[in-house]
Amino acid sequence: MVFENKQNMKILINVLLCFCSIAAFGQIKEISRNTVDAHLFKLDKLGSFYFVNKNILTKTDKNLKTLCTWDNYSHGEISFVDVSDPLRILMYYADFNTLLFLDKYLTELRDPVSLDDINIYNSGAIAVAQQGGFWVYNYQNSQIVRVDQNLNIAQKGVDLYSQIKDSEIQELIVSTDYILLQTNNKSIIVLDKFANFYTKFVLKSETPICIDNEKLFYIEDKALIIYDLAKNKLFSIDIPISSVLDIEVSGDNLYVLSEKSLITFKILY
Repeated sequence: MVFENKQNMKILINVLLCFCSIAAFGQIKEISRNTVDAHLFKLDKLGSFYFVNKNILTKTDKNLKTLCTWDNYSHGEISFVDVSDPLRILMYYADFNTLLFLDKYLTELRDPVSLDDINIYNSGAIAVAQQGGFWVYNYQNSQIVRVDQNLNIAQKGVDLYSQIKDSEIQELIVSTDYILLQTNNKSIIVLDKFANFYTKFVLKSETPICIDNEKLFYIEDKALIIYDLAKNKLFSIDIPISSVLDIEVSGDNLYVLSEKSLITFKILY
């Protein structure tokens, strides 16, 4: 991880010291491995899994028993799913610049939302907003905007072109206090909850990320990296896996989607 914000040099020193002192104490233990067919997945706060395979979204219980399925070809392949609100699931179709909102049974809550209709013609990643509506990165003005439930622009973030330039936004993640944007050049841009710039760092390689309790998780060089955004502390735990399609963390459980497998690990801090 390389910080590009000079004001965070002191933070970086503390992070490196934390890395050296804590890395040896963590361990990872594999507790289960199940066959799944998906290229990305999500885990909601109620313990349900959501697996995406092209245009099909499958919801399962914690034991991976199928509960319901969304299967619709009219919008193309599903680009992203946000299940942070399990009663209002967001699906994004990048090819058609369209959003769908589903209930807990994967039934449409409203008509599809065309971002073209609200003058956002070149969108990046999407995420559910905690205030209602959704956040979207708008390439036209290099900023994220919050769209309310009436499809009006309710909030605009700072201009991020100097940080993102011509990179593509691969993922947008919203937590209680932070908004994260991941780009295709391995950068993570961190904003505060008001969409103001906080910091930026660069990973060694492209890798899926997730947030749980204000901690950022990703796998790099066969290690699970845990970065506490609030405390600016970094942890590293060796993990015996290299092929990673997606990850989720809930408490001390780490879920890794690999080729045709969902692997569950217990994190022993």
